[in-house]
Amino acid sequence: MTAITVIFVDEHSTSENNGIGTYRNILLSMLNKEVNVTVILISLNSQCTDLTTYTYKNGVEFAVPCVNGGNWRDAGEIIWPLLKQYIVDSPYNVVLFNHSPCEQNMLHMKREFPLSKIVFLIHNQGWCSPLFGDASLFLQITMGNKPQIVSEETFRRISNYYNTEQAIYRIADAVICLSESTDKYLRTIYKVPESKIYKIVNGIDLTPTCRRNIARARREMGLRVEDEVLIFVARPDESKGVIALFKAVEYVRQTHPYLRCILVGNPYGYFKYWEFFKNMSSNIIFTGQIANHDICKWYSIADVGILSSYSEQCSYTAMEMMNAGILIVSSNGNGLKDMFISGKNAFIANIGNVLQVDAYAHRLAKSIKQALNAPMEQKKQYAAYNRRLLRTKYSASAMANKYMKLFRKLISAE
Repeated sequence: MTAITVIFVDEHSTSENNGIGTYRNILLSMLNKEVNVTVILISLNSQCTDLTTYTYKNGVEFAVPCVNGGNWRDAGEIIWPLLKQYIVDSPYNVVLFNHSPCEQNMLHMKREFPLSKIVFLIHNQGWCSPLFGDASLFLQITMGNKPQIVSEETFRRISNYYNTEQAIYRIADAVICLSESTDKYLRTIYKVPESKIYKIVNGIDLTPTCRRNIARARREMGLRVEDEVLIFVARPDESKGVIALFKAVEYVRQTHPYLRCILVGNPYGYFKYWEFFKNMSSNIIFTGQIANHDICKWYSIADVGILSSYSEQCSYTAMEMMNAGILIVSSNGNGLKDMFISGKNAFIANIGNVLQVDAYAHRLAKSIKQALNAPMEQKKQYAAYNRRLLRTKYSASAMANKYMKLFRKLISAE
C-alpha cells in the first residue's frame, strides 16, 4: 500500500483554546495508528524563537515561531520555503489546512509543494457569527444586496470574506465540511463543485461516564444535593447564545429556586453581559478556562447541558455532553440541528427570528424546564440514543476511516 504523508497545518495559540485543538489531537492520534501513514504537524505562531522540530506521540512537529507580527496568513513566502528544506514535496503528501482566511498562505504552499494535495477543513465560516447563522441574510449579501438590518461595515466585511472563502475552496483539491447544513450551503450558495465536497463529521473516543455518588461530588464542589444544575461550555460570545441563555436562566429560576448555571470559559468575557445576570449572581458559577479532565468533573454533577449557539459546525462540546449522559437542551442552529432531534436525544429550542432574542429565550427556558422535569426513563432513553450515536456516527475510528478513504482517493488521482 502506498505510503501517505499527512501534513496538518495548525495555528498553535488559538487551537489550544478551542475545538480545533480537540479535533487535531483526536484525528492525528487515529492517523498515527494507520499503517504507511506519516503525520507531520506544522504549529504556526509557536512559542519558540527558531524553527524547532519535535518528535511526539503522534508523529513529527515543526514548531514555527511568530513571523510577520504573528500574521502567518500573509507570511507564506517565508514559512513554506523554510519548511521545504525539511519536508520533501510528493504526490503522496496531503496538506490539511484548518484556519481561515488562508488563501495567500495556501498559494505560497502550492508554489513550493506543487505535487502535494491540499485539503481545507471548514471549522467555521465568516458569515455565521455576525449574522447569527441566518443563511437567508447571507444569501442576500452574496447576491450584492444589503439587508436592512445589516450595517454597511458588516455587509462589506462579509462580502469580502465570502470572496476569500470562495478562493480557498477553488485552491483546495478537496473541501471537508462537518455538517449537513454546511454541505448544503457549499452546494447552493458557494457553488462548490460536488466533486470537491466531502462531509466528514467529527469523531470522539467514548470514555466511561463518572456519575457515581453525585451527592458527595456536589458537596465537594460547593453545591447542594437538591440543586438543579445546568452547564454551558463555550466562548462567551453573543453568537453562542449567551444573552438568550442568561434571559432563560432568569425565567427558569422563578419556578426553580435551586437552579445553578455553570459557565465554563473565560470569565472576563462574560462580564460584558453583566446587566443580564447581575440580579442572579447567586445562580451562576464561573469556572474559568479549565482543562478537559476538570470539565468532565462538572459534567458528572450536571443535570442538563445547554447548547444555545446560533450556529456550529460539529460541536465537540455537544459530543462531550452526549458522552457524559446528561440531558441536552439545544438550539436548532446550523450544525446543532444536524446532531439533535426533538423527542430522540435532546430538547430543542427554536431560534426563530435572530433579532427576537426575548422570544428565543422564552423557548429556551421552556426546553430547560422540560429537561429538568423529565422522568428518569426519558433521561435513560436519550442517554442511550446519544451513546449509540457516539459509537457509530461520531466515533473517532469512523472519522479516521473516512479521512483515509479521502486521502487515498486524492493520491490515486495521480
